[in-house]
Amino acid sequence: PHGALYAHAVAADMDDEGAFLNAVEAELERMGVKARPICGRHQVWEGDQVQGFSLMLDGLTIENSLRILELGLGPQRRLGCGLFVAHRSANAVGTAQ
Repeated sequence: PHGALYAHAVAADMDDEGAFLNAVEAELERMGVKARPICGRHQVWEGDQVQGFSLMLDGLTIENSLRILELGLGPQRRLGCGLFVAHRSANAVGTAQ
């Protein structure tokens, strides 16, 4: 378990970053996971049939990290979407230099 996890691609039904983050937050709440989602860039693959965003989840407890690693997030996991790996801390993200 790590306090920050990263998924190269989390599939989504929308291309709007704000709507995607709202959907992620709702899914995390349903799972009982508290984390700070940090959205990456929009991606399209599988011949433009699947779209989504890269995503980092920061501030995870050990239990929540294991839950995300076990369950993944979002649809299309059989294509490898929504599967997370350990990532360095995002403490510096959004802080003034």
